Amino acid sequence: MKKARVRRDSNLRNVFCFFLIVIVISSIAPKVYGKELRGKWWKNPKVVEALDLKQDQIEKIERIFYQYRDQIVHLDGALKQKEAELRKEVRNPNSRREDILRLTDEVEKIRGQLRRVEVDMLLRIRDVLTPEQRIKLQSIKEKRKRGWSD
Repeated sequence: MKKARVRRDSNLRNVFCFFLIVIVISSIAPKVYGKELRGKWWKNPKVVEALDLKQDQIEKIERIFYQYRDQIVHLDGALKQKEAELRKEVRNPNSRREDILRLTDEVEKIRGQLRRVEVDMLLRIRDVLTPEQRIKLQSIKEKRKRGWSD
């Protein structure tokens, strides 16, 4: 009887550690991704000049950004709330496996919805650019990842 309880406690501890790691990693990813999403590169004079963006392109991109902004903010808030619920449930020593798995599914569903909206917005913004501008923009992003500054 005592061995079964020790094994159960060990299993719960392993599940707790696993979900804690998943939550930490998943909470970092949106922050890193979100910085690029929220950065209005089309407002940066150096990028505008490098891409030779026209005023009508900047205005179109800005309209697209604002069309999606509220939806992204809403989904991001819902994701943070659901992740907090999951963390609370994982930390609860009396939580049920089914509840943790259900919350995990809900977190992933919201995360998928958020990513889809973000990708849709980015694709619409990409469609405003010429093929040459897309290539230049990709080059700028790669340089920035390697530490190139404004």
